[in-house]
Amino acid sequence: MKNVQQKTNSLSLAKIIISQIMFLLLWTIVTNAWGYSQLLFGASTGSWGNHLYNLFSRIVWVAPSIILLQIYKKEIPTTLKNLFSNKPNMKPFIISVAVIVVYHLGAMFYIHGGFWINPELNFFKHLLMFVSVGFVEEMVYRGWGLNAFTKYFSERKANFISNIFFILLHLPAYFIKLYLTGTFPIAAVATQCAFVLVLGLLFGYLYRKGKSLWSPMIVHFLTDFLSVMMIG
Repeated sequence: MKNVQQKTNSLSLAKIIISQIMFLLLWTIVTNAWGYSQLLFGASTGSWGNHLYNLFSRIVWVAPSIILLQIYKKEIPTTLKNLFSNKPNMKPFIISVAVIVVYHLGAMFYIHGGFWINPELNFFKHLLMFVSVGFVEEMVYRGWGLNAFTKYFSERKANFISNIFFILLHLPAYFIKLYLTGTFPIAAVATQCAFVLVLGLLFGYLYRKGKSLWSPMIVHFLTDFLSVMMIG
C-alpha cells in the first residue's frame, strides 16, 4: 500500500510544469480583466465590489498551490509550514527594501517634479489588494514553483524557470483586452515584462536566501503599493 501511495504522489518534472501551465490558464479564466465584478455587482473600477471580486479570484487561484504543497510535502525541499516558520535572511531583505524605496522616490521626483501622493489612492482598498497580490503570487511562484523546481534544478535555474511562468502570468489581461477592444499596447507589455523579470528574480533570490516567503511577500507588496502611491 505504501509503495502504491508513493508512486501516486511522485512529483515529476512534467507535473510541476503542467501545474504552472494550469495556474496560468486558471488565472486567464478568473481574472477580473473580463469585467466579472461589473457583470456580477455592477461594480466600477476602484469600488469595493471590484476589490472584493479581485480578492475572491485570488483565493480561488492560490488554493491549488496550497493543496499541492500538502500533497507533495515529503518531496519538496521546503514544506508549507516551513515557508512561513523559517527565519528570513534580514540583510538582503533590508537592502531590497531600501533599494525599492529609493527607486520609487527617484521615480516620483522625476515624473512629478517633487513630492507627490496619488490623489486616487484609497489606502485601505489598495492595502488589501496589494497584500493579497503579494501573498498569492509568492505562494504560487516561489512557495510552489521555485520550491518544486529546485527538486530537479539548481536554485538559480529553478528561479529563472519559475520566473518565466511569473512573467507569463502578467500577459493574459493584455490579450483579453485585445480580444475585447482590439488594442494591444506593445510598448507597455514589453516594459512590464522587463520589469517583472527583474522583480521576479529578486523575489526568488530573497526566497532562496532564507527559504521563507516573508521577505519576497513583503518586498512584492511594497513594490506594488509604492508604485501606485508615488508614481501612479
